Amino acid sequence: MQNQLSFVYTRYFSTLQKVALTTLRVLENRILPSAITFAHEWNDDSPVSVAPPLFVPRIAPNDGFTAVILTHYNVHSTFNHIRLLAKVPSLSKIIIVWNGDERKPPPESEWPHISRPVQVIQMKDTLVTNRYIVFREISTEAVLSINDNPINCTPEQIEFGYQIWREHPASFVGYFTNAVSCVSTFGPTPKSLWSYLFAEAFVGSGFYHKYYGHLFHNWLSPELRNYINLQGMCEDIAMNVLIMSLTGSYPIKLVPRNAVSPRCSNDRSNPTVLNSTVSSCIGDFFSLSGLNYSLSQRYLDAVVYQYIPLFMDNKS
Repeated sequence: MQNQLSFVYTRYFSTLQKVALTTLRVLENRILPSAITFAHEWNDDSPVSVAPPLFVPRIAPNDGFTAVILTHYNVHSTFNHIRLLAKVPSLSKIIIVWNGDERKPPPESEWPHISRPVQVIQMKDTLVTNRYIVFREISTEAVLSINDNPINCTPEQIEFGYQIWREHPASFVGYFTNAVSCVSTFGPTPKSLWSYLFAEAFVGSGFYHKYYGHLFHNWLSPELRNYINLQGMCEDIAMNVLIMSLTGSYPIKLVPRNAVSPRCSNDRSNPTVLNSTVSSCIGDFFSLSGLNYSLSQRYLDAVVYQYIPLFMDNKS
């Protein structure tokens, strides 16, 4: 208790400057709910993170989002994603990243016809880091990144995620994938450090500001990107870690109640493969990049956002 009191006094009240900054921080939390500081943050003795200069506390404009789907020739899953996204009100457009030139994408007549534009971009090289390229076709600030793994979300939950991102544009707002659902139902609660970090960092599909796509390809070292492509996975973990290391902001995880599935249909969703590969990825990320991993997290239940219409009786 004495050590904690000493920390609080030193951090917030030891000088007039610190008192003034603490007061301003409290006022900011009252005026801007998206900038709220939680109790454990006030009492955390880790160094205070500085928000990135390109993100002022604000609500991002409601100009919709661009969905970027990285597909490894998985036409069935990609088509399902398109049909799902077509029902999301804030969707602006869909970009399909056809990852590789070994196979051609289906002809235009076979793609689902929806009311928003769908553009297919075929890549020359099969690289998982193609997922975070900032294509010139991305005209919105918000990007929803998806691969061709199943996502257990409803249109309402995706819309909810976008609205949450608008309040926290500097953060990564993500969904647990089917792969993580498999891990969560595979055996007892993980006790190892790597399993813990894996559960912390891995949010496969999610919203982020397109600026982070530039940083992913221009700020991360070529060695780290080459390592990710060699693994053939872990690119989403790298994006999570990049954003959290740069901003110190919380990853916001949307956890649909229907997300847990005991079955895994492919190797990328196999819990044994994921646990070993991702553990290796996380350890190598920090040795190759020097990024700092120190964070907390927030969970939001997307189910509560479901719209329930009110029916009025017009009988007089």
